[in-house]
Amino acid sequence: MEFRAIEEGVGYFAGPTSCGLIWAGGKAVLIDSGLDESTARKILRHLSTQGLELGGIINTHFHADHVGGNAFLVARTGAPVFAPVEEAEFVRRPILEPASLYGLAHPPAPLRNKFLMATPTPEVRGVTAGQLAVAGMTLRLLDIPGHSPAQLGVVAPGEILFCGDLFFGVQVLGKHGVPYNYDVGRHLASLEEAAGWVEQGRFRLVVPGHGTACTPAEATAAVAANRRRVEELLDYARRALREEGSLPAADLVARSCAHYGRQLSTPGEVLLMRAAVHACLSYLVDRGEVREVVTDNRLLWSTV
Repeated sequence: MEFRAIEEGVGYFAGPTSCGLIWAGGKAVLIDSGLDESTARKILRHLSTQGLELGGIINTHFHADHVGGNAFLVARTGAPVFAPVEEAEFVRRPILEPASLYGLAHPPAPLRNKFLMATPTPEVRGVTAGQLAVAGMTLRLLDIPGHSPAQLGVVAPGEILFCGDLFFGVQVLGKHGVPYNYDVGRHLASLEEAAGWVEQGRFRLVVPGHGTACTPAEATAAVAANRRRVEELLDYARRALREEGSLPAADLVARSCAHYGRQLSTPGEVLLMRAAVHACLSYLVDRGEVREVVTDNRLLWSTV
């Protein structure tokens, strides 16, 4: 993991999950904490070499790869943790993440891993969009829901936006094939709003949670690519259902993976992909394009 300074007082740790850093007056605020203790140790070493005290952690959303370093950092520094108010309980009780993927049943051991279940963060302060005073700084939080129920972006001095998983970098998107989103409709709306921000020049740089810092032109291209991918997946589901008449979600998962060249190898990957497909089906149901059908004790999906 490499630290990349953007300008004095703002930078990010580039790695599998990019973690932002904002500092002033000897104190620093971390934007997301990465996957695990290993990441957190590297962050703490960097702060020590720079003579910085960790004054707060802001989690853009509750997913394990964005909150996994919280517990170690809090234990070492006592820094307060902030997360979207609707998601804070998932950060406090991270077993809720694999449990929700497993149909709200107790998840089996293969799902209770660091990729789906972070170490619990003892105390989390729920926040909403607006201004947040932390470590002697006042930062702006923006609503960018869809990837998760209440994801927040963080605006650093110099109009640099840390946007969590609002969009994936183009290379990351190509690798993952089918992006996970909690609410496809809200995600598309957030992408549309983000495109407007970039066109209006509201942000000088945008740093996604997976990928490198983007200029406005690069952010525009990435937002467009992410929107196309979601729309492609919706179109693929529509076509598959028209061709077959009705399908279970598991078949749509397998077909979508084959279409995008993904080979799933763990139960967690399968359940995440199923959730992504379910979100697309929910979107199509709400638009009146698809309906649920129960046949032979199976839940199937068909076009209207």
